[in-house]
Amino acid sequence: MSDLSVQNNLNYYRLLDDELEQFKINGWLGPFDSGASNELIDRCKKKSDEIINKKIINPIYGRYSVRDLHHVDKDFLDIFKQNEIIHRSQSILGENLNLWRSKLFRTPSGAKGIGWHQEWGYFNGEEIGNDIPALHPQSFNHCWNLSIWIALVDITPDNSPMQFINGSHKIRHPIKMVPITESAFFENPFDGITNKNELIEKCKQSILLLDINTENLLDGLDYSSISLENMKVICLNRLRNYKAAITLPFDTMDNEETILMKKGQFVMFSERTMHRSLANTTTENRYSVNCRITHKSTMVYPGKLK
Repeated sequence: MSDLSVQNNLNYYRLLDDELEQFKINGWLGPFDSGASNELIDRCKKKSDEIINKKIINPIYGRYSVRDLHHVDKDFLDIFKQNEIIHRSQSILGENLNLWRSKLFRTPSGAKGIGWHQEWGYFNGEEIGNDIPALHPQSFNHCWNLSIWIALVDITPDNSPMQFINGSHKIRHPIKMVPITESAFFENPFDGITNKNELIEKCKQSILLLDINTENLLDGLDYSSISLENMKVICLNRLRNYKAAITLPFDTMDNEETILMKKGQFVMFSERTMHRSLANTTTENRYSVNCRITHKSTMVYPGKLK
């Protein structure tokens, strides 16, 4: 975790009363200018691309991961430590904040985006089949976690903008556990793989599918007697044994709102607010980074106590 301290005693960016009321009603606010320089934004975009392209091993987890780079790279920490972000977060959560998680996003050209989902505040990891709470607040009667989502490029209607459903943070929509290959977060794991050795190594290094251990996915196969295409089919069939949550169909009641942003701007939202990203129909990749902030009184990763 990282302590988020105000850089000075001036609270220029505190939310106004009408903004706080809007957050209470809709469950999200923004976009706002983050205050991060263009140079910092561009460095974070370049590093994100390199990490994802090269599947660089994350020293925190000992494997490829796009999570929590703020612990090991000053640029990814600095982008979240802007007063523009801290003051507004304190307006909702109070003083003494912890930045407890972050994640890089790259939505490739032609990607379908991510379906509707909400997190009811415990961060159990249901989207990848887990059921282990990551947060336990002192009180459940108020917002105890904020997501800050920063655009590393201009966000247009065509390059996978975020959407929210106003007021959806007040209702927990039903979910269903399905094979992970049917989940909103599943992406084609075989992009760029042209031979069996590449697929075998990605499985063994557990970099085939983000946050899923695939070391033993090909156990028992005779590599010499199977084609690449058949190996992909077997991988997909075995991945179906992993479960993930999907949101069951619901009526949006025309409360959808699409968020267009300039590079360096951010939105803030309760993870209880239903959100998704649309398809990227442009010829360029879309880049963004988020962090999650909670109050210091919230117990983070309580399972570690056991």
